[in-house]
Amino acid sequence: MNLKLFANNQFLPSPGRKATLFASIADFKTVFENITKHLLGTDFEEYEENNTIDWNEINCVSGLLNISKIYNDIASKIEDFDFENISTNSNFNNGSAPVGINEIILKDDRKFQFIGCSAGGDGQTPVFFILYISDNNTIRAYVPVCGNVYDRLGKIMFSDDPIMQIHAINRKYGTSYVYDNTNGRYDNFETDSIWLLKDITSRITY
Repeated sequence: MNLKLFANNQFLPSPGRKATLFASIADFKTVFENITKHLLGTDFEEYEENNTIDWNEINCVSGLLNISKIYNDIASKIEDFDFENISTNSNFNNGSAPVGINEIILKDDRKFQFIGCSAGGDGQTPVFFILYISDNNTIRAYVPVCGNVYDRLGKIMFSDDPIMQIHAINRKYGTSYVYDNTNGRYDNFETDSIWLLKDITSRITY
């Protein structure tokens, strides 16, 4: 059975973050690349060939996570965050997540662009987070709660061991999910795109 964590309006965050909006994904890419080159300096060449970003697999994300301000955006939510295994073109969990470049059409027809990422260390259940351009024209990270897979109270990532994960959830949240040793099936927690996007648009303003 696949279960959604925090898929409830009570967990939606209050508005707080502000983002810069762009007319198109192409405009977002141009500004994101320029800011990335500035932040990484000569290190930028380590992550990208021909001094441009490969938008199919955005390798520079690992470099950006070494910037303390960006890393701390995530570490404030997940104290043991590890990005040893990171991807911007595939979701590590069974569920759905808006990885890669995304554009949300807002109610007033303006557009919000971001890069969705999935990351975790060996032995950890990967967490979804986004990179976006803030209102002061720098790159920030944000970790949604709703629809994501991590321990929001303990501020830690889950083990990828299903039994340990189920037990951790039950201890923290008073639930009674089970691991069925008879047939190898177990309750599995997965990301959920709909709730991830609800969280993002609730927290980030424009």
